[in-house]
Amino acid sequence: MQSDNYHVNNALQFTNNADFKNFLADVALANDVPKLFGSHHNYCKFDIHSSNLKKVFIEELIETGCIDDKNLSKIGYNLNLLHEIVPQADQEFSPDGKNNLMLKLFNFSKTRNEYYNFVRNIIKPIIGGEFYYQLQPTIRVNFPFPKNYSQIVNYHTDLMLGHLPYIMNFWWPLTDVFGNNSMAMAGYDFSKAFLEQYNWDFRKLASDIEFKPEIYEMVHNECFDLKLQYGEIFVFDPLCIHATQYNKTNATRVSFDCRFVLKNRMHSVHRDYVGVGTLKMPMKPGHYFAENPIV
Repeated sequence: MQSDNYHVNNALQFTNNADFKNFLADVALANDVPKLFGSHHNYCKFDIHSSNLKKVFIEELIETGCIDDKNLSKIGYNLNLLHEIVPQADQEFSPDGKNNLMLKLFNFSKTRNEYYNFVRNIIKPIIGGEFYYQLQPTIRVNFPFPKNYSQIVNYHTDLMLGHLPYIMNFWWPLTDVFGNNSMAMAGYDFSKAFLEQYNWDFRKLASDIEFKPEIYEMVHNECFDLKLQYGEIFVFDPLCIHATQYNKTNATRVSFDCRFVLKNRMHSVHRDYVGVGTLKMPMKPGHYFAENPIV
């Protein structure tokens, strides 16, 4: 059956049996999330007054012409209400799960620089040790009732997108997130057992989630909605199944998701990892990750 699902068509495939065994060797080594946070997914907080990330992001929305300052003023600079002032064309999604506003955010240099400050001043004290950080932060905007976005939620794990099994996923919003404007997350134990059930055949897994209602419902029923405010971070293991949902609330969600790897972990992989996206980005320092670690 043909699919236009990005995960079905692009999920990680192994080149041969040796490659698969090397992948399993990497998965078998314990992830650092439970070591640092007590479980495979957990919450932590930061002082919003110690970061200018949200302020700089709003300023750059205005400076780049994405949104007019007068319109932002009308909604009280409340990012949860962005859908009321962002042109409809910028709210529509492309097949790879990005809307037009998100594509524009990729070039937000001031926000990217402030993200680096956030990593040094906020993330560093949380992680503690030396680590590599995702060079280009992922900024997502989930508008209510988006056009061209499937109501069939694309549940996935970062491993199927070519990410390292050792990464620590940090997800934090600039808005209040709740219900299905937020991210859906399945627990680690279910996720690992589900992936093992498919013998790590990511394309088969993605296809069954899309085309077999009983599989979709099973995954859906295992997931919970993240509920956070600005100043809270959700950290999770890359094996955990998760997804952006079809937003049926009255609130836009703006969030960052970024990946970090302890320095010693970066050099202990058994195979090369490459992102499955258009850029085919190597998951190495100087490519997907910054060339130099935070020390």
